[in-house]
Amino acid sequence: MTIYDELVPYYDQLFPVSAQQQSFFHGLLRQPRPLKILDAGCGTGRHMELFVHWGNQVTGIEPAESMANEARRRLAWAGQAVKVLRAPIQAAADVLTGSYDFVVCLGNTLAHLSKPGELEQGIAALARLTAPGGSLLTQTVHFEKVLQQRTSPFRDTEIITPHGNTLTFSRRYHFHQAPEIVLFELALIGPDTSLADVIELRPIVLAEQTAALENAGYSIAHVWGDWSQIPRHAAAPATIVHARKK
Repeated sequence: MTIYDELVPYYDQLFPVSAQQQSFFHGLLRQPRPLKILDAGCGTGRHMELFVHWGNQVTGIEPAESMANEARRRLAWAGQAVKVLRAPIQAAADVLTGSYDFVVCLGNTLAHLSKPGELEQGIAALARLTAPGGSLLTQTVHFEKVLQQRTSPFRDTEIITPHGNTLTFSRRYHFHQAPEIVLFELALIGPDTSLADVIELRPIVLAEQTAALENAGYSIAHVWGDWSQIPRHAAAPATIVHARKK
């Protein structure tokens, strides 16, 4: 079990889908026909729920067992319109068949492909599942800024449990193995709760991601700095890449 499994009861409070993000995806996915969508690293299924509500057929893959189970529970009402499989991104093309019109890989998921070759393997697997002319959308932290400033871009947040307890969620980067690896320290602390872990992340810079995408057969359509679709700039919080399969 990973800390992501342990965070499942709190996940929706810790990582809500903002109105701006909903608007972004609604605009991007507005099509005259339903789409086949793959959510790679789907977590608890928050984005999948939006996509299927908009009439699409959605598949999710997620390596953390409890998160995959929560996504299945959340979306049980959708029947055959939704499928959730437990698998790492690198194995996506091994456990899935067919092709998808739109593939998303959100929430810094790509950075968890930290071992040599894993990023390239993961993107290649997603490329094999993306239909010609289809799209891949990735979201990571703006790692150039993080590596330059050597600071963590996250503020501590507080949530209230159903029992009325206040829990503090913190995230910190540690840089003594940078730029190849940053150590990602997560903790959720409060009455009767003490969850903590340190995970290796690959701080993917845009040039590195672009090279992997182009080698896998994508062309870069847009690079945004947040969900308002501002062009990515030095102070932007995120790297959001919209790529099309050739």
